[in-house]
Amino acid sequence: MEKIIEETSIKLEFLEQKKLNNLLYVGVDVHKDQHTALAVNCFSQILWEKEINNSKEEFCQLVKQIKNWQKARDWSRSLGWKTLPDTD
Repeated sequence: MEKIIEETSIKLEFLEQKKLNNLLYVGVDVHKDQHTALAVNCFSQILWEKEINNSKEEFCQLVKQIKNWQKARDWSRSLGWKTLPDTD
């Protein structure tokens, strides 16, 4: 019984790590005139950084780019690729 519990625990830890590996964390440093967005993975590796002006249009464009980047990353992983080049 203990062996089954241990194996189940290891499988759950693996699945949790796999979920974390698929997440994209984006932070935005907000200022009066410009904002800086930074995307990192679960290991705090910087994937990309982008500066935008303080306007609704540029912020909406940033959100759209983040969604498109995530879709492209998911697509590349579905093909078995490990990384996706910067899409600046």
